[in-house]
Amino acid sequence: MVVSLVIVSLSILYTVFNIDYINTTLKGTEWKELIINLFTIQATIATLSISIIAIITGFQSKSVCGITVTHYVTSLKPCILKHKVLMIADLILTGVNYFLVAFNLDNVSISLFIISIIISCVLIIDTSFVFKKSNAIEEEICNFVLENCTDDFIADLGSSVNANAAAENVNELEFELSFITTLFQNELMKNVGKTKTLDKIESILINCFLSNYLSNNKEMVLSILNAINNIYVSANSKANGPYPIDIWSSIYPQYMTFIGTVSMPQIKNKLKFDCLAFRYQIQKNIVFEDKDGQQVQTNNFMIEYYYVLIYQKMLSNNFVSKDELERFKEAVLDDAYTDAFWKTADSNQKDIDIKGLCYLLKSLIEDGEIKLLNSHFLQKIKYTLNNPLEAFTFLVSLIYAYYLAYNEPYVNNKAEQENALGYLKLLSGARPCINLYNSLYYIKLIDVLEKTPLNLFSLMRSWEKYKN
Repeated sequence: MVVSLVIVSLSILYTVFNIDYINTTLKGTEWKELIINLFTIQATIATLSISIIAIITGFQSKSVCGITVTHYVTSLKPCILKHKVLMIADLILTGVNYFLVAFNLDNVSISLFIISIIISCVLIIDTSFVFKKSNAIEEEICNFVLENCTDDFIADLGSSVNANAAAENVNELEFELSFITTLFQNELMKNVGKTKTLDKIESILINCFLSNYLSNNKEMVLSILNAINNIYVSANSKANGPYPIDIWSSIYPQYMTFIGTVSMPQIKNKLKFDCLAFRYQIQKNIVFEDKDGQQVQTNNFMIEYYYVLIYQKMLSNNFVSKDELERFKEAVLDDAYTDAFWKTADSNQKDIDIKGLCYLLKSLIEDGEIKLLNSHFLQKIKYTLNNPLEAFTFLVSLIYAYYLAYNEPYVNNKAEQENALGYLKLLSGARPCINLYNSLYYIKLIDVLEKTPLNLFSLMRSWEKYKN
């Protein structure tokens, strides 16, 4: 384009100062015939180049992150003038040149001819972009979107993600999900607080999962969950504290339904998706706000039920072998125990961790997982009952087991009473796992009640059995 401007300037200088260089050079030729031929060539090249571009781009149907390559080349490609403008300019120059030829403005006519040729060359060279390697095209378009992200681009990206998921185009979907993570990270670095772009990225992933969690293509759904996990990891990596997102609150019922339909290697794959590591990222992202002097949770609700729900779903999972199920139950209880007593967290987060373990213990007692409770709970906690949190959790399990075994007439499932008795027998008899009487003697109940963030009554009141 710079060359074109130089030529136009020279043409103007010629017209103004009557420079005779061109006439001198071409003296002795059929000048008028030459000008007419040049105009004919200009009109032919202009229309032919536009036709060639239309044919080339017409065969290119590839779409990257919701943007077709044709649309990118003709309307978005970052250059001084877009293809559409250049095409229109080329046709206008051809029309203008007709009148220049008619009025014998030969020098300007030649200049416009040269400019038109340059425009046609630029158009064809830019169009050669479609013949680049696929990964080069994808990289350029993705970089363009990262630098020029708009609501329209986000909407197109969301539509493309949903379309690829519906068609089970796994490779294309995984590429776009990976780009979504990159886009999320890029927006996080540019902005301090919440933005519409970040909210829309959350919505894309929520809608994608909710639309496909019942799909028979489990690997595809796991790819979506892995993308959600990556978004949480990115949000939790901010230096000044996690950026709060709330995908979990919108998907947890459907998530648990999906978990009950997949095999163990699929949900415990550290290279793709690990359901227990996923919970850690969700809880890490929880943010509390002060309202009327109380700390109120603002996002990622129901996470305290994660361990017990995933345990219950795996019990009814027909794709899990007995050995896999036993190992998974041990892993769930070990993780819940570690979160409750070994993970560093503030009092609000610790509240959630203790609840998560207590809800899981309740279900394990009801199901009669006596061996598991003995080896992965009582054998660990018996050495730390002098700590208020451990003592509190132990008392919760003891109170609930005693309640089921001796004080609840409305237990319809008598097996639950037998299971509760089995748990209590671990604490009594000739060789108890924990000497119940000595333990209760050493537990400082006042410290438990004062230093534990939870209240026994508020935690256990929903566990009461009622007559059907």
